[in-house]
Amino acid sequence: MPVPGCPLYQGGMTKKVRLSYEFSAVQHAIQCAQFLAMLLRDDGMPNPEYAQATPGAVVGILILVEERLTLLHRALEGNANPAVLHALHNEAEDERDSGQGIVLQGWTEGPTHAP
Repeated sequence: MPVPGCPLYQGGMTKKVRLSYEFSAVQHAIQCAQFLAMLLRDDGMPNPEYAQATPGAVVGILILVEERLTLLHRALEGNANPAVLHALHNEAEDERDSGQGIVLQGWTEGPTHAP
């Protein structure tokens, strides 16, 4: 049974998450953090303000990656609704994606997080 007013559900259907798209986004975020760290190490920042902000940016990226992987782990273990992972970057569309890789289907009833 769909949860009325819940943004995780659209027209009674839950959002689908393509696992490979999610991992690709996480990989790109890690590569970005590596690039920023290397620029800082090699004094490649265009100005001192960027160099000063870079450590915080790298930490922020890594925190987002950690939280995303934690949520993905919880969804794979059945402790969180996979629909909470849904975003434009990982959306699985039936027509385009049928039969390609692993798709996580959001729960159609119950809580967003398992007890």
